[in-house]
Amino acid sequence: MKKSFVFIIFILFGLNFFGQGEVNVFQQDSIIADTIKITTKIEGSVFGGGGLSTYLYNPKVGSTNLGLGVIAGFEATFWRDNIGFTTGLHYNSYTSKYSIDNTTLYTPSRDYDTYDAKPREDFNLRTEYSGYSEQITSHYFGIPFMLSYKKVFDNNVRLNTGGGFKLSYLMSSKSVNKGNFSAFGDYSQARGVNASRITDGPGFETYSGEDFEVENNFGIGASGIATFDVGYAFSDDFILFGGPYLEYQFFGAGTDDKYLNNYVASDMLTATVDYQGVSNSNLVDNMNRFALGFKVGVTFTLRGKRYIVKEIKYRAIVVEKEIEDPDKNLKQAQSWYEMSDSLKRSIHQLVLENTPIHFELSGYSLDDVSEQRIKNIAEVLFDYPELKITLVGHTCDIGSEDANYILGLSRAHNVYELLIEEGVLPGNLIIKSRGELEPAHPNDTEKNRALNRRVEFKIVE
Repeated sequence: MKKSFVFIIFILFGLNFFGQGEVNVFQQDSIIADTIKITTKIEGSVFGGGGLSTYLYNPKVGSTNLGLGVIAGFEATFWRDNIGFTTGLHYNSYTSKYSIDNTTLYTPSRDYDTYDAKPREDFNLRTEYSGYSEQITSHYFGIPFMLSYKKVFDNNVRLNTGGGFKLSYLMSSKSVNKGNFSAFGDYSQARGVNASRITDGPGFETYSGEDFEVENNFGIGASGIATFDVGYAFSDDFILFGGPYLEYQFFGAGTDDKYLNNYVASDMLTATVDYQGVSNSNLVDNMNRFALGFKVGVTFTLRGKRYIVKEIKYRAIVVEKEIEDPDKNLKQAQSWYEMSDSLKRSIHQLVLENTPIHFELSGYSLDDVSEQRIKNIAEVLFDYPELKITLVGHTCDIGSEDANYILGLSRAHNVYELLIEEGVLPGNLIIKSRGELEPAHPNDTEKNRALNRRVEFKIVE
């Protein structure tokens, strides 16, 4: 026996027969305590993917190219029915390429002493770039906070969508540089036009980009995120899914006021040019992370379901049926034991011809064919009011045992309601659920599973 997840109480508040001519009218009130499934389920997901994953920025000089990156992570979703809250841990990588070619930049600088042992002079560091590029690669850990929604379809297909924000922490970010640039001293303001390209001072030489390894400091960032997944449920506890994801940083990472190149002189004979990196320079105001890609993963149940019993009240039903021959009706009001064998066989045959009633996966609604079959049986039950019928709901093996028990009960209850509408006395009907425990056929094919999703009629003898 199931624990008291479900209890069904039938109370008949009166069964009064009173006649006017040839019309017999009876009334009934019933209160039914049904079980409504409220799920507080926790699901875990692991996933991986990739796509466009880059920095968006607009440098004052040079150009940018979008980059690719990957995403991986674990998420836990706390569901209440179809609405959930999702959090977890994400890993993201971002890349972006900055290029500068046929460009001259000037940096206000001061030398140590480069002209006849005179005091230090102010000058402009002149750097000429040709085919120079900087490849930025960053790695982040992030914690998402999302509201999620799911929709489950009868063919085991499930849609999940979510949106929210993510706090990301920069693990590392480095720039790999390629190409060359040449550095010169521009003393034109102090010495005249002929001193605009001095090459004989310390540090005035050609540099290779490979000599510079830049550390980028983007810090902690907040971004908006959105996901849309399509999944297939192999069981209630295991789902394979895939879908696009989107992320955009709300506030771009701020950059420094440094120039792209700085002149560093340590003594009269020693100086060098330090390449700062585009993210640490004043060439850009801010840099925003952006990702748009596709991910795949699996979802599994971390914690089971909880069911809350809720009472549903049904209004009184008034049934009227004209009886042509009251004496005939009295003759029919006989118990099963008093009926002849031929009559019993006829009733059995009619029940067999109209049952069982079948249902779609995860469904408990009745189609037109099923409703007509139930109405055929209702006519017999109305004509023989002493007959008692047990309605037994069944499911296939997809889903948990508890969920299938509730589903079988819901199917039997829908059949019960239609029989009552057709004039069958509630006291003559018993509803039960066997869930997935008594399949009519092995659950090894979709056809057999469809045959197992049913409600059977059993005559109480």
